[in-house]
Amino acid sequence: MYLAIILGMMGFAYYYPLPNICDKTVSYTIGSIDSRFNLTRMQVLENIKEAERYWETATGQDLFTYNPTAEKPITIQMVYDERQAIASEVNTEKSAVNQDKSTLQSRIDDFKKRSDELDKKVQSFNDKVSNWNKSSTQTEEEYGKLVAEQTELEQLTKQISAEARTLQLTTNDINTKIEQLNGNITTLQTVVKSKPEEGLFESASKTISIYYNNSQQELIHTIEHELGHGLGLDHLSNPLSIMYVQSNDTLIPTTDDVHAVSLICKKETFIDRIKTKRWKQTVRTVLNDIMYK
Repeated sequence: MYLAIILGMMGFAYYYPLPNICDKTVSYTIGSIDSRFNLTRMQVLENIKEAERYWETATGQDLFTYNPTAEKPITIQMVYDERQAIASEVNTEKSAVNQDKSTLQSRIDDFKKRSDELDKKVQSFNDKVSNWNKSSTQTEEEYGKLVAEQTELEQLTKQISAEARTLQLTTNDINTKIEQLNGNITTLQTVVKSKPEEGLFESASKTISIYYNNSQQELIHTIEHELGHGLGLDHLSNPLSIMYVQSNDTLIPTTDDVHAVSLICKKETFIDRIKTKRWKQTVRTVLNDIMYK
């Protein structure tokens, strides 16, 4: 009897394929979305579905599904902290500086145009004065016209000089704003260095927290990365991979990413996983408590 049990267990270990997370789609739902991100729940859902689509297109598998009523779905939430607060301030300041620089450049271009026109008028005036001095038939009327033109040129010169001083002050003001912007960028870099993750998957609570929304493309990448952890993927060494430890704006999974998915979705027996030293996944799967990095 015991021999039959042992043989049965051995047969199970050798031939019976173990369940894995790809046997069914991973369900997710949307948790709290901090209003300071200025994103609606629908917009967040659209970004998640984009991240989902990139994974599923690359692997050719139906991996994820939005299902708020599922039992223990992964909850995706957006948590606003100092990283996003400083980043938002930096983006606002950067936009303002760029607008100021654009306006200033337009004024500088206009200033150069007016300065060139003034130079031409001054040269023309000097030629008229030279001709008048050489003329043997100088008249009071011509002299009056030259005086009036000289007065006009003096007024234009004053206006150009005043505009030059204003442009200098404006340039100084923009340079001050740039210094302030660079200071905030440095602060942001320091904060991000202490808290480098833009998102975090917590296996115990089955929660994905997104902390940073610098751009839509980067946000989708972060969601892709954390969904990868939700699927059971660890970090990869390829800097271009979705599962690389540092964030980037890559959206299309690399062959390394696809291969990593194929490994966790591969049908294997207990013995297969022991042979490939993937026994930890076996334990996680059997216990139905997948621990992710």
